[in-house]
Amino acid sequence: MPVPSGSSDPLIVLRSITNTLTTIPDLNLPAYIPAIASQLYGAPILNTALTLAASNTSRGHEDAVVLTNKFKTRISALLQSRVGQARWCAVTLAKVTFETSPDALAAWAASWVKGIVGLFNKPEPPATTTMALRSLTRLFTNLTSNRPNLTRELVTPHLPAVFQALLALLNSSDLLEIALESLCSLVAAHPVTFRPFVNKTRVALLRILSSGHSEETTRTARELWVSLHLCASNKGKQHSHGNAPANEWRDTLVAVIEDAHATLDILFTPITEEYHFKPVNMTGAKLALEEDIDNFERLQLLLKMTGSFFTTPTTAQPQVPLPLVTDLAARILAVTGSATTNPAIERSHRELLMARLPELHATALDLLTTISSRLGSLVLPFAAGLAEQASFVFSETPCASVRVAVYILLNSLLTLSGPSLTKPTLDSLLPVLNGLCDDLLPLAPILANKTATADSLMSAMVHTAFAPPALVPAASALLVAALSKLPPHHLRTELRAKLERTAIITGNKPALLAAVLFPRAAARSGVLPHLVRSGVSPEVEAVVRPRMPVVWTGPTKAEVLRQLREDEERRLEAAAEAAAENDSDADSDSEDERMQDAPIRSHKRPRTDGQQQVRFAASPAVSKPMTAPAKAPHPFINNPHLAAVPSLAELAKTPPLATGANGQPAFFSQILQPVVKASNSISPEKVVREDTQTTRLEVTHGIEEGMVVISKNELATGTASAVSPEKPFGDGSEKQLVAEMTAPVSAAEDSDEEMQGLELVMGGDSDSDDE
Repeated sequence: MPVPSGSSDPLIVLRSITNTLTTIPDLNLPAYIPAIASQLYGAPILNTALTLAASNTSRGHEDAVVLTNKFKTRISALLQSRVGQARWCAVTLAKVTFETSPDALAAWAASWVKGIVGLFNKPEPPATTTMALRSLTRLFTNLTSNRPNLTRELVTPHLPAVFQALLALLNSSDLLEIALESLCSLVAAHPVTFRPFVNKTRVALLRILSSGHSEETTRTARELWVSLHLCASNKGKQHSHGNAPANEWRDTLVAVIEDAHATLDILFTPITEEYHFKPVNMTGAKLALEEDIDNFERLQLLLKMTGSFFTTPTTAQPQVPLPLVTDLAARILAVTGSATTNPAIERSHRELLMARLPELHATALDLLTTISSRLGSLVLPFAAGLAEQASFVFSETPCASVRVAVYILLNSLLTLSGPSLTKPTLDSLLPVLNGLCDDLLPLAPILANKTATADSLMSAMVHTAFAPPALVPAASALLVAALSKLPPHHLRTELRAKLERTAIITGNKPALLAAVLFPRAAARSGVLPHLVRSGVSPEVEAVVRPRMPVVWTGPTKAEVLRQLREDEERRLEAAAEAAAENDSDADSDSEDERMQDAPIRSHKRPRTDGQQQVRFAASPAVSKPMTAPAKAPHPFINNPHLAAVPSLAELAKTPPLATGANGQPAFFSQILQPVVKASNSISPEKVVREDTQTTRLEVTHGIEEGMVVISKNELATGTASAVSPEKPFGDGSEKQLVAEMTAPVSAAEDSDEEMQGLELVMGGDSDSDDE
């Protein structure tokens, strides 16, 4: 009878379910259980029916009472049936009822749990026993947690019997795995109740671990063996301080490590160990494993048990002896094929060790991977050393399983501490990074020979090397980690280019994205087109066409305001200083005017009879700063207009300079006028104050600082040119040219053959005080 699947009335669905359970024969009933379970999981049918049955005034009360009682009675009858299929149906429906209806669990579970526990004393089929274990495990761990009444009524009376049944099932090969899984869950939930069964369980687990069971079964057995520390008691133990489970966890781990070192002492007798990683205070105790187990198998089992300590959940907070674990792995990884042999041991033992050594290396590397992935940042102090050890083993052991283990370990270490690795550490990883590129890149095609020869057949055999299935995924993951986590400035250019080429050839999209997001220095944008061609995805779209808003990464608003205030204060201070300088300049100008009215003998520079000096010196520019023009030749050098300038000999033969209307020499018209015309940017219209005692000429031209000193003797003999700068000219900057001449006031002094001096001051620092 099919169950109706669209009815909205829970009573109608429950009536259909009860009719199916009562009318279908027990042998054919298992075929209808999936549909009934799906119907009960899909809607709160039993909860609604029990609520209606408890309410005397609601409509449908009588139907609800009848249907719920009928459902309960039928399942109880199926539990007592002599047909195995019926008992399996009863256990399955009981489990569905417990999980879907808390009210039914509280009302009906007592009688049903008693019947399910009684099934362990009967020769039930494995399917029925498995379903019974799953039902009770689910009931004792999740459904009764934080419910003291149910724990007192269901768990406490029946849990010891369930533990006894589970220990008995450890001897069954068909139900071993399900028994171990149930024990793991029950021990973690009820460690105190399981305390009387710890010793028996430990002996049984060591026997199981020593036997040749599947990897899944041994993994579950290791987890259960580690979980036994939760049952530790504080009674009879010193220095426990109420943390007996944590101390038991650490003591058990130390015992496993000591047993591993003792096993290594036997295995490494054919060689001489160069490094000593063995703890000093070892007790020498060993675990009670089977005596006939091989030492290599025993060591691998101990290493895997050590890793199970870090993968099994625990409520304790133990102190992890991490240096002991890393020293154990380092002792195994330090031995390679190039180790020094012990001549006292037979050659066959040494060859056996070398043949089984790659397996030990792979297991030790897996242990380090487990620790790094489980402890996370706690492994950072050991990350560099572990990476160097992995690279050393990679170079010394050409084995595919070792390569896979190294790739997985380095992927975990680079994810944790890749950006913080130093350049020497990265240099030690070069063999691994080159090796992963070689493993990912396809082999070169072999050209078909016309005739099959021995050489061609051998070359074909070389190119058909076997690679384990996990090699390519591990190498691809490490390639992504290398491009995204390693500092680009520490990688060699050729290595980084090889990694990028490998990502392009293999089509590794995450690696291409990492190469684009973390580019190398001075790299050409050659990876981005390949990333775009790899396919459309949100990551590629975000890189090619970013739509993120502008993110402010500069100073905050407060810092900007503070900087503006400081700039304003500096501007005000500069303005105040400029005003003070203007006041001082005004005072100096008034002083100059007063000095102009004074006699010429009050001039600071005394007249000399031996020479007349003309000087070019630099003075600060007062014009507005401008952009430097293109460098041009100085107007005074190789200029054809200088032909109009009188030579020094002609100047020496000329009579004294004529005086102007105010008694000043006509200096500009006789000497400077030809020089000014020699420059394209100097115009005579810019002459100011020619009629005063000091004649000034202000022009704007790109002339570099320089100085010319011409004596009277040079003027007389003509040994000097009109302009001979001591420094090269023409830096293109804007300068201020001031021609200054100190001339006599009276005509009598004009007739004197001595000239006072000529100063041509150009923009820059003045050197006139050095004279």
